[in-house]
Amino acid sequence: MAHRVVLVYPKSGVYDAIIKDLPLSLLYVASIVYKKGYEVKIIDQRVELNWKEKLINELRKEPVCVGISAMTGTPIKYALEVSKIVKLYSSAPVVWGGIHPTIMPQQTLGDDLVDIVVKGEGELTFCELTDAIVNKRPLRNIKGLSYKHQGEIFHNECADVVDLESLPDLPYELIDISNYYREGYDERVISVLTSRGCPHNCAFCYAPTLSGRRWRKAGVDKSMKSLELVIDKFSPGYICILDDDFFIDLGRAKKILYEIYKKKWQVKFDFRGVRIDDLYRMDNETLSLLERIGTRNLHIGAESGSQRMLDLMRKGIGVDQTIAVNKKLSNFKSLRPTYNFFSGLPTETEEDVFKSTDLIFRLLKDNPFCHMTLFNQFTPYPGSELFDMAAKYGYRPPRTLRDWGDFGPDNSANSLPWLNSRMVRLLNTLYVTSFFIDQKLDIHLVSGATAYKILRIFIKMYRPLARLRFKKHLTIFPIEVMLKNVFFSYLKNKTEEAQKGYFETRLKFDKNRAVVWSVIARYLNRFIPHDSKILDMGAGYCDFINTIGAKEKYALDIFDDMDKLAKEGITIFKQSATERINLPSDYLDVVFASNFFEHLNEEDFYKVIGEVKRILKSGGKLIVIQPNFRYYRDKYFEDPTHRQIFTDISLADFLRQNGFEIEHRFPKFIPATLKSHLPKAAMLVKVYLRLPIKPFARQFLIVAKNVKKG
Repeated sequence: MAHRVVLVYPKSGVYDAIIKDLPLSLLYVASIVYKKGYEVKIIDQRVELNWKEKLINELRKEPVCVGISAMTGTPIKYALEVSKIVKLYSSAPVVWGGIHPTIMPQQTLGDDLVDIVVKGEGELTFCELTDAIVNKRPLRNIKGLSYKHQGEIFHNECADVVDLESLPDLPYELIDISNYYREGYDERVISVLTSRGCPHNCAFCYAPTLSGRRWRKAGVDKSMKSLELVIDKFSPGYICILDDDFFIDLGRAKKILYEIYKKKWQVKFDFRGVRIDDLYRMDNETLSLLERIGTRNLHIGAESGSQRMLDLMRKGIGVDQTIAVNKKLSNFKSLRPTYNFFSGLPTETEEDVFKSTDLIFRLLKDNPFCHMTLFNQFTPYPGSELFDMAAKYGYRPPRTLRDWGDFGPDNSANSLPWLNSRMVRLLNTLYVTSFFIDQKLDIHLVSGATAYKILRIFIKMYRPLARLRFKKHLTIFPIEVMLKNVFFSYLKNKTEEAQKGYFETRLKFDKNRAVVWSVIARYLNRFIPHDSKILDMGAGYCDFINTIGAKEKYALDIFDDMDKLAKEGITIFKQSATERINLPSDYLDVVFASNFFEHLNEEDFYKVIGEVKRILKSGGKLIVIQPNFRYYRDKYFEDPTHRQIFTDISLADFLRQNGFEIEHRFPKFIPATLKSHLPKAAMLVKVYLRLPIKPFARQFLIVAKNVKKG
C-alpha cells in the first residue's frame, strides 16, 4: 500500500471571495512525490466547505506528514488552525513551506504547532523529507530543511535550485478544476509559470532575498508543453502567466509568443510580471505578437509618479519611461495595460503622492485602454530592504508567528508610525476611490443580475466624485472608506460563514422534519422489505433511518452530532462516503441517499457509486431522492455546497451504464426543501405523495436494482 501525503492550502483572506486561482505551490510540491508513487491528497481551505472533516478523515489514514503552504499575513492564521487539527488527531509531522517560513524559519519553528520548515523551492527537499520519514532516517543531511529535534532548532544548508526542465508535469488530477475561478471572468482561468525568480533589486519585494536575484527559465519547448497540457486538459478561455518577470529574456519571450501564435488557440492571455523597462526596450513586432495571440492584460509595476520614491524603491525605472511606454501601448488597442501604484513609504510626502495621482490621470488621458489596479498602501514585508528601513522609522513587526496572522495589506496605512492622521486618511481615501476612477469595473461587472445592474448605475453616478476626490486629494467626510470596510467585512464573512455553516446549510434543523420524513419513509417501505439490511448514506439528522422499518440499519455521515441523533440499534459510520465502508461485500439489501450526490465532485461521485455496488447484494436496491435540475435550475446553485448537476434522466442513464436496472423513476416526487409549500401535517403529506400531479415538486425519486457487480 502506497504511503500517503496530505497537502493543505490555507485561506488567504478577503479576496478569497473574488479570486480562487489554482494552488500552484502545492501542485509543484506534489509533482515529484506523486510521480514517485506516494498517494497525495490536496485540501484547499478556500474551496472545501467541509475541509476540517476531510482533513480529519485523511489523518485517520496515518499520512507520512501534512504539508502546509504559508504566505505572510492572513494565511498564517488559517495554517495554524490546520496545524492544530493535525496535532489533535494525528502524530504526523507538520511541515510548513512557502515564502514566510522560508524567510523566517526560526520564528516559525518557535511555534509548538510547527515541526519542520521546507525553505525555498520545495519539490526535491519535500521528496527527500518524505523518504526520510518513511525510512526513519535523520533529517540533518537534507538540504533546504529547518527542523526541531529534542527541543532544539536546526537549520540545514540551503537546497540546490531546481532544474525547471526536469520537473514532471503538474498533477492537475489532484484537484477539482471546477472549484477555481475569478469573479468578473466569463472564462475558466488557468495560471501557468514558465520561469522563477527575478534579477532585479526592488527594495519593497522579498524576491531578492528569496531567489538571490537569480532568474531561471524553462525552455521554449518546456513552456509550450506546460501551456498545451492545460489547454488540452481544461480548455480554458483565459491563461494567466504568473512569472515574476516573463520578459527579461525578450528573445525567449518572443519565441514563446510566436509558438503560441502558430497554435491559433482561442484563448486570452494575461501577463502578471511586466516591467516598464522591459516594455521600453520591446519592439513593435513583439507587442503585435502579444496582441495577435489574444493578450488582454499586462500587469505593470509603475509604483509611483515621484522619481524620488522610485529611487528609494530601487525600481530602476524613470517616470518618463512610464509615460513613454503608456503612449507606445496606446497604439495596440487590444492590449490593456494595468498599472500598479502604491504609497505610504517612509519619508514620502503629500507632494510625492500628488505626483503619483497626477501621473495616473496622465496615463488615463494618454491611453484610454489602460487601467489601474488599486492605489495600494505600502506593507513592510519581511525579507525586503524596506522592511529594515521601516523598523528604523518606528515600525514594530509582529513578535510571534501567531501575530503575523493578523498582518496584511488591508488598511496597512493605519499601522505605519511615520504617517500622520492626515496622510492615513488620504491614503485610505485614495485606495477606495481608485476602484472607480477608470473603466475596470465596467469591464468586469458584466452580469445581467439585478444587483449588478444597480451596482453599475451607482458606479456611473459616483465616478465623477471619485475622480475629483482622487485628483484633488479631498478627504472630507470619507464615507467611502467606511463603506469599504463594511464591504470587506462582508466578503470575509461570506467565505467564513459558508464554511462554518456547511452543516447548517445542508442540515438546518426544522421541527417539521421528523413529521415529513416519517411519512416519506412509510411510503418508501413499499420498496424496502422489513427484513432488509439498509444503509442511509449522508444520514444527517437520521430522520429517514430512524423511521424506516428494516432488520439492520446503518447510518453514514461526517456530521459530528449524528451519533447523538440516531436511535438505539443503528450502527454509525462517522466517515466520508468516499472511504471504504466497514461492511462485507454483497451484504446490504438497500442503500438510500437523499440530497447527497449533488454535494460530491465528479471523482468522489464515482468512488461512492463503486462502493455502493460493492456492498449491495445482486438485486439490492439503490434509492435516491435528489433535486431535479430540470425543475430547479433557478435555485440549484444557491446552495454553495452543490457541485454537480443531476436530473432524473441523467442519473438514471448513469446508473444503467454502471450495472443498475431502473425499477421506478419519478421526475417530480417532493418539493425542494422543507421551506417549500409542502404540507407539514402527516395526513396532508400522505395525501400529497399519492397525488398524480404534484404541485411545487422539484426533487426526483429513483429506485434502481443492482444487476451486475462492479
